Amino acid sequence: MTELDYNVEQIVKGELLAAHVLYLLRRGAMAVQAERGLTVDGAAGPRTRAEIEALMALEKQPAVIMPKGKGMFMRTLKLAGTITDILDGMSTRGLSWVAITRIWQYPEANKPTSLFNTTQLPEYAAALRDAGHEVWVWGYPAPGKHEEFVEKLVSMAVAVKARGVILDPEEPFIGRAEEAAALMAATLAAAAQFGLGVGFTSYGAPWNFPNFPWSAFLGADFGMPQIYDASNNLPATYPAKSVNAWKQLGFHHVAPISAAFNKSRDQMTALLKATPIDGTVSWWDWFNCNGDPKRWDAVQEFALGG
Repeated sequence: MTELDYNVEQIVKGELLAAHVLYLLRRGAMAVQAERGLTVDGAAGPRTRAEIEALMALEKQPAVIMPKGKGMFMRTLKLAGTITDILDGMSTRGLSWVAITRIWQYPEANKPTSLFNTTQLPEYAAALRDAGHEVWVWGYPAPGKHEEFVEKLVSMAVAVKARGVILDPEEPFIGRAEEAAALMAATLAAAAQFGLGVGFTSYGAPWNFPNFPWSAFLGADFGMPQIYDASNNLPATYPAKSVNAWKQLGFHHVAPISAAFNKSRDQMTALLKATPIDGTVSWWDWFNCNGDPKRWDAVQEFALGG
């Protein structure tokens, strides 16, 4: 029985009297007024009722499932290293989660889908979870192929007990709003069935892609702008502009992805310093960090909130 059901029952039984209800109403109104910065007088007037409605709406929102802390994307596990290498790297660099590729689709009708890490992912994921790390499974979708994409992505996420899935739709979806909506609807339905979180990542500069169907993906728990500055020629204001643009699109929870390719340690550090980060950040990707150990230094030295 919920608290509300119990209290209604008490009213019906005559145990909770009108005087009690009026007293609780006044005290509750005062608590809301104090919390929301209104005049504390206990009168549930229009402004107080509006704040109550806002608080009720917040309580009705489902919990957001998203990674926390520092994370790393992985494309091919066998190129990332052994399980021992990865577990040691996670611990040494303060990483708490990974996103591992499962599926890559192509827009051409006659080009078959690539499936990644079919044999390795279950073993690696189990070891990571046992060590206290969170596993996410991600994929690159193509328009009109959402049934295959969702089935392959979600079934693997369920099999390896991942925390959720991440979608990476890019150029093939430009101008394809209907296909984007179908992909997102199918993903959300499947993810909800198994209690999985849903993330969405794409271009870091949405102002350059006005015909990309951004609104179709607003149902994701969180958005992940790809803040790469791959050529190291963008202004220092770019990372903050990117995060703000994603928020203006309607992504309330933003988890930036930073670059570990085409960058020196100092360039990685400068990009991170310019990026607004609230609770989580990740890098593309593990393989590129392995290519230059100094990049790992930038990851290890970066402290959230620091």
